[in-house]
Amino acid sequence: MYKNIHNMETITKDKFVNLLRDKFISFFIVGDLLKIFGLSLNTNSALLGRLKKNGIVQALVKGKYLFLLTKNPPEDFGIANFFLPNR
Repeated sequence: MYKNIHNMETITKDKFVNLLRDKFISFFIVGDLLKIFGLSLNTNSALLGRLKKNGIVQALVKGKYLFLLTKNPPEDFGIANFFLPNR
């Protein structure tokens, strides 16, 4: 359980999973979580560490993650496209 310092909202694993499932998110970068939850960088790192340990997310490369409990699992090409730089 992690607290958002700005509005003291508690972020649980269940809330994290439900929010990403509801938004059909399969991939995300660290900045996405900072925007969605408004967490500090340190709190965000702790949350990601806990989620990786519990098999909820998988680090693909530094700063890019795969949400393993998504409703719409990505295909190999979707994962490959995630690695391409934005144009």
